[in-house]
This record gives sequence, structure tokens and C-alpha cells, in this order.
Amino acid sequence: MPEPTAPLLPWTRWMVPSEAAVALAAILAAYVAAIGLLRPREARGERLASSQALAFAGGLLSLFVVLTGPLADLAGTFLFSAHMVQHLTLSLAAPPLLLLGTPSWLIRPLLVHSPLVHVARILTRPAIAFAAFSVVFVAWHLPVLYNLALAYRGVQMTPERGCS
Repeated sequence: MPEPTAPLLPWTRWMVPSEAAVALAAILAAYVAAIGLLRPREARGERLASSQALAFAGGLLSLFVVLTGPLADLAGTFLFSAHMVQHLTLSLAAPPLLLLGTPSWLIRPLLVHSPLVHVARILTRPAIAFAAFSVVFVAWHLPVLYNLALAYRGVQMTPERGCS
């Protein structure tokens, strides 16, 4: 007689929300298209370093891990510490990996003869970038904004609010 199996605890299931799957697949498809078929003619001679592809894949993988599965369930329903792991990964780990994985020839057209050049030069100075990050981080945790995110589905998608 087979042993009865214990039911899975809610935080041991791996459920992939359709929103996360579609968004991550779209980002991956855009990246593959941009470095492949849609690569600009002037960049065709430049090679994509394998370290760049690995960094971009690592950024997408980190997004996948924190937005799906057990960590997302824990963060949305049970543990504030899991929410903070999710939060810090989304703000401190994934963006640098995605940027490291993006070849310079892909970003260059956005910055050539564009007002973005001046804005980017200012915003990427370490002190200004740190201050901007800190202001956004603190402002988002003000009770008014934080409670808004908890109250309205459109502001924050959580498993208990129907994100599956």
C-alpha cells in the first residue's frame, strides 16, 4: 500500500504568474532579437561577449526567482523578510546584471544626439544616483503609498489578490 503524501505547504509550490512569465519572455525575446536579427548594421562586426550574455541571463533568472514560486508566495502572504529579499533583489541585483548584459552598441543609439545624454550624465553620478535611489526607496515606504500598494491590485500584484 503506497504511503499517503503530505499536502504541499503553500510556500513550497512553484507557481508562475502569467504576468511575470509574459513580461520576462518579452524581455528575453527583445534581447535576443536586438543582439541577433535586429542588430544595427554598424554593430554587426562587434561580438557579444559571453560574459554579457551570462550577466543578462543572470538578471532575468534573478527576476524569475523573486517574482515566481515560493519566494513570491512567502513575500506576498507570510514573511516580511521574504518581501525584503524580493525588494532588494529587484532593486540592487537584477538591474546591474541586466545593464552589464546589454552591449554598448545597443545603448549607444539612445544616447547619440539626444537630450538623454545630459540627463544620463547627471543621474549616473554616484552621489546623485544614490540620493535618487534613496528618495524613491523611502518615499515608497511612506505609510500612504505603502498602504495604497496593499489596498489596490493595480499598484501591487500579490498572490492573495488573485495574481496567479
